[in-house]
Amino acid sequence: MIKLNLNNHQDNYRCIPQLFEAQVERTPDAVAVVFADQQLTYRALNTKANQLAHHLQTLGVEPEVLVGICVERSVEMVVGLLAILKAGGAYVPLDPAYPPERLAYMLDHSQASVLLTQSQLVSQLPKHQASVICLDTDWEIISTHNEQNPTSSLTVDNLAYIIYTSGSTGKPKGVAMPHRSLVNLIKWQLENTVVANDSKTLQFAPISFDVSFQEIFSTWCGGGTLVLISEEVRRDPLFLLKLLAEQEVARLFIPFVALQQIAEVADTFGVFPASLREVITAGEQLQITPAIANLFEKLNDCTLHNHYGPSETHVVTSFTLKGSPSSWPALPAIGRPIANTEIYLLDQSLKPVPAGVEGELYIGGVCLARGYLNRPEITAQRFIANPFNKVKTDSDRLYKTGDLAHYLPDGNIQFLGRLDDQVKIRGYRIELGEIEVLLSQQPKLKQAVVLAREDNQDKRLVAYLVPGESESAPVETEQVQQWEKVWDEAYSKPSDDWEAGFHLGGWYDSYTGKNLPEEQVREWVDHTVERILSLHPKRILEIGCGTGLLLFRVAPHCESYWGTDIAAQGLRYIEEQIRNSPLEKLVKVSHSPADDLAGIDSETFDTVVINGVIQFFPNMDYLVSVIEKVVQLVQPGGSIFIGDVESFPLLEAFHTSVQLHQAPSSESTIALRDRIEERIAETKKLTIAPAFFLALEEHLPQINHVEIQLKRGHYQNELTRFRYDAIIHVGQKVDTSAVPPLCLDWLKDRLTLSDVKKQLLETKPEILLVNRVPNARIWSDVQAYATLASPNCPRTVGELLDQLQEKGVEPEDWWSLQSEIPYAINLTWSGNGADGYYDVVFTANFAPLAPQFWGEQNSESPPKLGDLGGFTKTRRSRIHTS
Repeated sequence: MIKLNLNNHQDNYRCIPQLFEAQVERTPDAVAVVFADQQLTYRALNTKANQLAHHLQTLGVEPEVLVGICVERSVEMVVGLLAILKAGGAYVPLDPAYPPERLAYMLDHSQASVLLTQSQLVSQLPKHQASVICLDTDWEIISTHNEQNPTSSLTVDNLAYIIYTSGSTGKPKGVAMPHRSLVNLIKWQLENTVVANDSKTLQFAPISFDVSFQEIFSTWCGGGTLVLISEEVRRDPLFLLKLLAEQEVARLFIPFVALQQIAEVADTFGVFPASLREVITAGEQLQITPAIANLFEKLNDCTLHNHYGPSETHVVTSFTLKGSPSSWPALPAIGRPIANTEIYLLDQSLKPVPAGVEGELYIGGVCLARGYLNRPEITAQRFIANPFNKVKTDSDRLYKTGDLAHYLPDGNIQFLGRLDDQVKIRGYRIELGEIEVLLSQQPKLKQAVVLAREDNQDKRLVAYLVPGESESAPVETEQVQQWEKVWDEAYSKPSDDWEAGFHLGGWYDSYTGKNLPEEQVREWVDHTVERILSLHPKRILEIGCGTGLLLFRVAPHCESYWGTDIAAQGLRYIEEQIRNSPLEKLVKVSHSPADDLAGIDSETFDTVVINGVIQFFPNMDYLVSVIEKVVQLVQPGGSIFIGDVESFPLLEAFHTSVQLHQAPSSESTIALRDRIEERIAETKKLTIAPAFFLALEEHLPQINHVEIQLKRGHYQNELTRFRYDAIIHVGQKVDTSAVPPLCLDWLKDRLTLSDVKKQLLETKPEILLVNRVPNARIWSDVQAYATLASPNCPRTVGELLDQLQEKGVEPEDWWSLQSEIPYAINLTWSGNGADGYYDVVFTANFAPLAPQFWGEQNSESPPKLGDLGGFTKTRRSRIHTS
């Protein structure tokens, strides 16, 4: 068997603009496009596109001239595409989300002479030579042009678009597609659709993805309505389902992964758009999962089609699933060729393989692209002479896909995978080699390997990196030096407005971007000093002493105080303040990074303070290294106070809190959570889980036990809400044979502070443990993050805020009991604190608390240190994936 069906139904093709204009004549008043509250009839759309096309022609756009289009999803986007084709040109889609380097390459490589964009995107574009037209702000000029259909010398052999796809050398390839191939596809689609001509089709794919052409022009050349959606709706399965139902969409083009997501959400929330009549999957291998089968059981009048075709040919085969969805095969066939398309399955010698035997899939016919723009060598490798056709026709070339397939007994084709390391993820074709090349070019990497992994039908890329030898130290040094510059600049600001010894340079509020109020910093300092002095220090080493906010208040109680810092400006300020004062004799400062203890390592201390510093360390290894060195300097019975630690488990809640504070009430929650995700990814500070410090006990035998304590303070700010203190006790053993505590559950026992106080005074337990008290400081932030991750999240920020409930107990309320009861009061996180709860422990007669009461008591095995902190979190822990 050499090939499957020429299906030769060619006629005298007209170009895409002519097909559209014919439809305008037939249904001028029908709605052509809808986007939110905007809509255009065919006549209005044609008029706008004509005006822009005439404008483009004045700029030299004609057949074979390339026009870039970099716009967000909007009516302007589809008007721009249509206008470029009407002017005779070919469009080059440029996704605004692409990295600047990729956009720069595409603009330079394509030599696009004109670029359509929007005013808000101009500043994001890389340098280029194209003439820029802003489809929003320049429309007043554009609208002065002729409203009639433009004329051009366009033929079906001229280019319609250049779409860039991946390349194994690290450079994307521009697929040059002529009108003839696309008109063949559109005509076939119109002849084989099951929806009515005036039906609505959702425009789901990015215009940089070839399926978008099929969505748009099979709709407009048939008289239907194109429904545009925002990027936020596109990435949210529940919102997408609701929109399909509200807009009564009949046809949907969608890749498998997105179909799987909406199928799962549809089942969970019972949203099944009854208007859907046709769903077409393409871009990656379709799998019939239980969720998808269930979706189509509920959509009993909806047909599912599986399309196949690389960007170099667009769609070339189609398979319609028939019968009960419960009987559909798990991996459906890709079907048979569409009209005027040839499929060959060949062995390595370009010989046809028998039915059932695996072969490489080659494509011929009118569907083929011209080749790759300005890449003749790669074009020659992939577009080969057709050995089965000696006559120069549309079938004189074959495209070598690199896909493996075989014929099924019924004549359909079954896709089997790829010959090379190219994969498809969410419909996008990706060369693993391209990513490996780019990663390997990074100066700090020795080697990179990229693999595709699949978990629960979710395919993702995983990169394994081998760092260059002796690279970590230079990287750490570079990052430390960067922070040194930041703090030197902060500390160099004039201190005239502050009292002596209270320099507030560098204290910024993440919520407002302004300086933290002095009274809030003062409260933070006072409580930190109180906590340090409770350790009864005599000989202190402070790593990261800054401008001496703690030093000036703690040193008078000590015999000696040694402070180090990377910022020379801060040290100079301290030296100026202590000159000719009693502190001059007992305070010593030195300029050094945290891991450099040269000159100090011969000293011994009973207390080491590292407060508000570790978030600026370059990585977890650096932190561990510092603690390893410091432990050697602390005498038995001494302590290491690591204060103001930014919580890794609360990283999401923190960014949710900040962004929610800054967001206008009218903003969509989708935009809000996207921004939260971006801020999490951009985190530059090291955040640490409380369990890290508990795990240190296994790592360093010198450590006796660790205390984890919530921050004190009445002010509601990032210092009190999302940070904590860790106190490492060295050497001296604590008696852990305490009597079992009296345990109360705050929620189950429906307690109040008065109840707890009464219990303490009447029963006089040696230890009382109150479990899982809701933390009033962060409760709404934790719930907001959880709500944003939920499919039934409100649409706007205002609705989200209305839904949030205040709950819990302010931690400072517990400490206010201190003067009324003979107990030490300690507050620590319940578990890791991420769910918004804390525990309260009361110990009689202010006895030291046994180690088992600090932190995550339920850990069955010590976690790995490297898993308990970082700058951000894996994508799987984000609010959602796209």
